[in-house]
Amino acid sequence: PSPQTVKAETVKQFTKVTVAPADWSGTYLIVCENGTDSFAFNGALTKLDATNNYVSVTIEGGVIAYNDDLNSRTFTIAKSGSNYTIKSAKGNYIGKTAASNGLNAGTTVYTNNISLDTDGSAKIVGSSGYVLRFNAASDQMRFRYYKSTTVTGSYAANYPKGYLYKLSLN
Repeated sequence: PSPQTVKAETVKQFTKVTVAPADWSGTYLIVCENGTDSFAFNGALTKLDATNNYVSVTIEGGVIAYNDDLNSRTFTIAKSGSNYTIKSAKGNYIGKTAASNGLNAGTTVYTNNISLDTDGSAKIVGSSGYVLRFNAASDQMRFRYYKSTTVTGSYAANYPKGYLYKLSLN
């Protein structure tokens, strides 16, 4: 008798992007790793530019376990010319067009440049040059676009960098 082949179960998970892909298109959680706390930008919100626009997530070994609730809070990244659109699970695009702190969100299609910084963090830059970050100040606690592209001193603590976790099948 021939040996029986056992097929491994396919598992959905969100895996931290550590190497820049040739094409960023896919479904992601946008995550801030801030010390012992980790937050994912909540793509299920109708109003994205709001205080507390996140949900807490648990990261183990560069992976966030998949569940339907988290999947409902994702963002879809799609190629648009040499840049990318980022669309929330609710159907709103995000970006930043003016040179001011904030977040543009809605049915208007905004584009972003996406790359990995030298430390492995995701660098999502709106057309204004402002960078998507998490504001960790206790009265803010939100994802928005902010001016500085460098992170030093108090800026590093107050505006921790973000990471992209891609929905993948393992």
